Amino acid sequence: MPCTFTIYRIFYILIFQIVSGDIQGVSQASVSRIVTRVSKIIASHLGQYITFSTQERRRQYMNQFYEIANFPSVIGCIDCTHIRIANPGKHNGEIFRNRKGWFSVNVQVVSGPNREILDIVVRHPGSAHDALIFDRSGVRCRFELGHLDGILLGDSGYACRRYLLTPVLRPQSDAELRYNTAHKQTRVTIEQLFGMWKRRFPCLYYSLRTKLSTSVAIICAIAVLHNICIQHKLDEIPEQDVYDDVFEAIYNHEEGGIGLAHRTAFITRHFS
Repeated sequence: MPCTFTIYRIFYILIFQIVSGDIQGVSQASVSRIVTRVSKIIASHLGQYITFSTQERRRQYMNQFYEIANFPSVIGCIDCTHIRIANPGKHNGEIFRNRKGWFSVNVQVVSGPNREILDIVVRHPGSAHDALIFDRSGVRCRFELGHLDGILLGDSGYACRRYLLTPVLRPQSDAELRYNTAHKQTRVTIEQLFGMWKRRFPCLYYSLRTKLSTSVAIICAIAVLHNICIQHKLDEIPEQDVYDDVFEAIYNHEEGGIGLAHRTAFITRHFS
């Protein structure tokens, strides 16, 4: 690919179409066509830059995550974030309206220990629940089929599974308290990723005023650019305190109790 720093800067400017058009002396329509074309080119490299990589690399992820709060076997932290889009209209427009009342794509991301994006799903409307997106995702299939080893950490909106551990909502023992503390301190990586991603690319804070397919391409392209910035240590941004409370008082769904039993055994083994 061309100079990653140059691509990042150009793309950053082009996202703000009307202002960029005025500055460069071209029409907003021309800028829009350029953004669409460049986004699709960069997004085509998604598989190259967003991946769990090799088993050896995943072992390194485990070691790096363990250094955060002594939580073993973690290869990623998972969560979703809403990216504003224009009303898609037509018959399916309303399914993109999220619970806060605005239109969005609910984007699932798995974060690595360095706040890189290891996996991303950009195809679900704002009304889709985080757990539903995970159930339909390729990363879940890869864990189920044994193609990925290790553990994901998620908040209480997810089902607790042998490969996706959630907080204990009502801890009863010191071991469960230690588990919750380590879980929170480790899982905050995904919150830091979202903060860094949106600070780097402020267009993610605002509505992407393009058709849906272009908005999806832009989000994928920005994910690729984020990982390029991480890889080449470009434009490092001072970390902010984003330690959000991940222990939401919502029902922790479970399939047959297997995941909860696995979590209990895991706590006993590693935190007692």
